[in-house]
Amino acid sequence: MEYNDSNFVNEENEYEDQTVDSETKQYDNSNKIHNFSGKAGPYFSNFTHFLLFMWITKHQIGCEAYQDFSNIIKHPDFNISDVPYSITTIKKYRDSLPLIPFNGYDVKLNDRDTPSTSKPTRQAFVFQLKRILQHIMLNPSLRDQMYFGSGIYSEIRQELWHGDIWHKSPLFGTTYIYINNVMYNFGDFITYYDRNSNTSINYGRIIAERILDFNSLPNLLKSRQRKNQKNNTQKLWMTDENEMIELNWIESKINVWLMDTKKPDNYDYCINEIVYKSNNKWNTRSVDLRHKHPIEYTPIRKISDELPVFKIFFDIYIDKFGPFRNAYHAIGGIYLQIENMTQVMCQKLKNHFLLGFIPFGANCNDVLKPIIEDIKELENGFEMDLDNKRIWITGGLGNITSDLPKGNEQAGIKNHNANHGCRICTIHHDELNNMSFDLAMGGRYHHKTSLQFVELDNTQTHGELSQQYGIRNKPSIFDNVTRD
Repeated sequence: MEYNDSNFVNEENEYEDQTVDSETKQYDNSNKIHNFSGKAGPYFSNFTHFLLFMWITKHQIGCEAYQDFSNIIKHPDFNISDVPYSITTIKKYRDSLPLIPFNGYDVKLNDRDTPSTSKPTRQAFVFQLKRILQHIMLNPSLRDQMYFGSGIYSEIRQELWHGDIWHKSPLFGTTYIYINNVMYNFGDFITYYDRNSNTSINYGRIIAERILDFNSLPNLLKSRQRKNQKNNTQKLWMTDENEMIELNWIESKINVWLMDTKKPDNYDYCINEIVYKSNNKWNTRSVDLRHKHPIEYTPIRKISDELPVFKIFFDIYIDKFGPFRNAYHAIGGIYLQIENMTQVMCQKLKNHFLLGFIPFGANCNDVLKPIIEDIKELENGFEMDLDNKRIWITGGLGNITSDLPKGNEQAGIKNHNANHGCRICTIHHDELNNMSFDLAMGGRYHHKTSLQFVELDNTQTHGELSQQYGIRNKPSIFDNVTRD
C-alpha cells in the first residue's frame, strides 16, 4: 500500500476552540491521524501491523528485540505452522544443549545493606574457569585465531603480547633462551657489546631494565661516594628504562646482588639505587622502590616436554549494576576476557564470558573465593583433551579491570576520597593538584604494600596505621594469586 497525503486527515479545526496554557506541555496530541481502509482501519494499514503494535506496546518491546523478531519471521526456513502455543515447548530444548554448567555457593549477606525481610544468606552463581577454557579451546573458530607464543617486540603495540607483562612473566612467555649453548633465564644480568662498538661493554638484564655503571651515570650523580667500591664489589645502578638487546650482542652472564633481596653467596656487582628522572631532574631512589621483575615473584613450574603447551592470559572485569528499573539493588558481575585473542576479537561482546554474579548485599570476596582457587589451578597447569590429543593448559591473571571504587577495593586501598586513596601512589588528598609530586619515589609497590598489611595485622592500632598508609584492614583476595 502506498502512503500519501490522502491517508491522513487534518484535525486542526477539531480543537481550535480549546485554549492551552503556554507553560503546559501536551503529549499524544497529533494533528494528523491515519485514514486507512480495510479490516484494521482507520488507524492501521493491515491486521499484522495492528497485532504487532499491540504486542510491542503491551510488553514494552525494544528496538533490538523487535529487530531479532523481524529477522526470525522473515527467515526463509521459518515455518509458521511449527510455532507452538506454549513457551514451555521451546524452553525444554535447553535441557539438551551443551551449556557450561555453573555452581551455586551460599554467601552471607550484610544485614545493613539489605531489607529486614531478607534472608541471611543467598546463593552466588559461579562458572568454573576450567570449563570456560575448555569451551573456548574446543571451538576452532576461536582457538585458531588466538596467540599462545612468547612476547613479540613491536614499535606499534596493538596486542597484549606486544606488552611488558607478556614479555617478562613466566606465566605467559618463554622463561629462558639458549645463546651459544648457554642457558639464560629471563631476568639474568648480563654484559653485552655496544651496538656501535665491538669493544665497549654495557650492563643489562634479559627482558628487563637498562643497567648503568659509574661512567654511564649523569654527571650530576657522579659523586666520590658512589664511585668508591663496597667490599671490592663494583656498584651498578638500575634504571626504569627498558632496552632492546639483540641476542648476538650478549657477551656473558654476571652475578648481581639486588640489595633489597637476600644476599647471595657469590656476586660480582651490587645494586642499591635506581636512577630516574623526575620533574626534568636526575635523581636516585632506593632499589626497593621498584616494580619487581615477574621472575622475582613468579615460581617457575615444571611443564611436561611431551605435551603441547598453551599459556592463557586473561583479564577479569568486575562491575556492579542495578537490574531493576525502579529500585537500586546493585548486584555485581564478574566477567572473563581471554587476551590471547586479537583486539578485534576482544571487542566483540560474544567473546566476553560470564564468571559469576555477586548477590545484592554479599561480600565480593566470598564470591571470588572459588574463582581464586580456579586461577591457582591454572597457574599450576593441567591436562586437557583437544581433538583426541592431550595438551597442557597453564597461564594466569594478567589484568583486573574495574571502576574506581571497585579497583581500589581489589588493590587493598581505601576509597579514592580518603587521605591516601590513590592505588598508584601515596599522595595526600590535599596535594592532588601538586604537579611536581615524585610518582616514582612516592609510588605504591606491591611488595611494600604487603609488608604494610603484615605490620597492620601485628598491631593493635589498626585505624591509625590503616589511615596512615591508606590501606584497608585486609589485603585484596587477589593477593592469593601471582600478580603485581
